[in-house]
Amino acid sequence: MSTLPRTLRLRTRPATAGFSLIELMIALAIALFLIAGMVLIFQNTRSTYTTEKSLAQLQDSERLAMTMIADVIQSAGYFPNPAQNLAQDALPASPDFPTAQNSWDTNTNIAASTNAQGETISVRYAAAPTDAIMNCMGQSNTSGGLLSWDNTLSVDANGFLTCQVWDSADGKTSTAELVGGFATGNGIQSMNFVYGVNTGTASNGSCVDSYMNAAQVTAGSYWPDVCSVTVSLVFVNPLPPADGSKPTITFTRVIALMNQAGVNNS
Repeated sequence: MSTLPRTLRLRTRPATAGFSLIELMIALAIALFLIAGMVLIFQNTRSTYTTEKSLAQLQDSERLAMTMIADVIQSAGYFPNPAQNLAQDALPASPDFPTAQNSWDTNTNIAASTNAQGETISVRYAAAPTDAIMNCMGQSNTSGGLLSWDNTLSVDANGFLTCQVWDSADGKTSTAELVGGFATGNGIQSMNFVYGVNTGTASNGSCVDSYMNAAQVTAGSYWPDVCSVTVSLVFVNPLPPADGSKPTITFTRVIALMNQAGVNNS
């Protein structure tokens, strides 16, 4: 038996390790604070990614839509090899253009109309099988002979840029949705045009001396004198503000007609 006093023996026992309730609550509070910070950082990162992705998709839609429109409009009145092909054969009468092309001075290859989503444009041109010319649906001439197209571009009620093509090979019309759509977050609200016209006063080699809307061009019979088309596409902003409004973003481009640009017809 030990001869040490009882009080001395009690003092030599090791103390029991542990945390008090207050210490546990403080540790829990710190942990919750850190977790909340990490969740906030994650949410901000995801929001930034979503925003950047939406803007990138919008920019892609803008570029694609305007590239398609430009490819069509700039080809207005084109037909291959005028030394071998006559205009009235290359560009015959069609649904949008009831008169065959006889000369550059008396007929037009651009027509305009309106719908609930702004303006519509129809463009006529032709292509040979060897031409790198396509219609608004991205189709080339595979008919084996000369082929003319009526291309009609418009915006539909679902926010799509749409293309309607009539071709002289079979006389059929087909339609396709190209770019946009409200369901995709890149919807097009409207499309509008301003026409650069040579009314006869252009100078210094310029082709344009006046800018008109479709009604003014029609009233002055200036369709054969259109040298350029300014296209404005109004997209719905995919990142609307917190107040619930729907702001828009307008994308504009000036497109020169290949058979007119740089030529002074005065």
